[in-house]
Amino acid sequence: MLWDLSLTLAEASPDHSHAVAELVCCLGGQGRLHCEKSSVELRQHRTVLVPSGLRHHFHFHPGESAVLRIFCLTAQDALTHLPPAQVPALIREAGPSHTDHADPTTFTDILALIPPAQEAGNPEDLQVSWSAFSLLLAYHLKAQDRPGAPSAERHRKTLQRLCAWLDARPEAPLSLDQLAQRFGLSRTLLTREFRKHTGTSVTEYLNTRRLQKAHHLLAQEGWGIAEAAAESGFASLPYFYRRFRALYGLTPAELQRQYAGQG
Repeated sequence: MLWDLSLTLAEASPDHSHAVAELVCCLGGQGRLHCEKSSVELRQHRTVLVPSGLRHHFHFHPGESAVLRIFCLTAQDALTHLPPAQVPALIREAGPSHTDHADPTTFTDILALIPPAQEAGNPEDLQVSWSAFSLLLAYHLKAQDRPGAPSAERHRKTLQRLCAWLDARPEAPLSLDQLAQRFGLSRTLLTREFRKHTGTSVTEYLNTRRLQKAHHLLAQEGWGIAEAAAESGFASLPYFYRRFRALYGLTPAELQRQYAGQG
């Protein structure tokens, strides 16, 4: 689920951090968002991305207030619903960033495509919401201004290539040692930098991509559950069932019945 909150804020909030990333959309007014080593002004048509784990608080001078819409998402949500290239920006190491959207109409139109979380009750609404949010995040990342950020991030390009390789063949039965060797990294460096880059472990990343592939196969006619599990890289059918239900909230058989009913 894509959690969101709409509010008008006029009072300072306590300094805090949390396990979710926040995209703060300012619809009007003014104020400031203070992070550990930087401060970002809140202004109309500006988005501020606060990665997970970053301590921050809102601050307002007397007479100031800001109309905000705040989206919150976990690392698992990002990994499941967003393109891999967008995930690193949600990790704490990236630091805060902000973007002034040059086209207010496009900014407003994209936000209008995302209904409040409590109103997005069916799969179609959720898919539209995540697609619109991904587009909003893409605009943010394309023109972002990152206070105090280093000019380059070590190992970033290698991890991008590695993730692209895994996305293309999630069923590949490579061990961590084989994967590290393939991309010129040590096993320790791979596991550490991969978590920094994606917010999760190699194993969890692969499991999510494999489950997504299985979901795609099961939505098509002619695929049996065991066959789809094996094709997606799962050697254990009971393990596949557990992970599939944990991610999608229904069993593979229930998913197939849903799609069969839509035919």
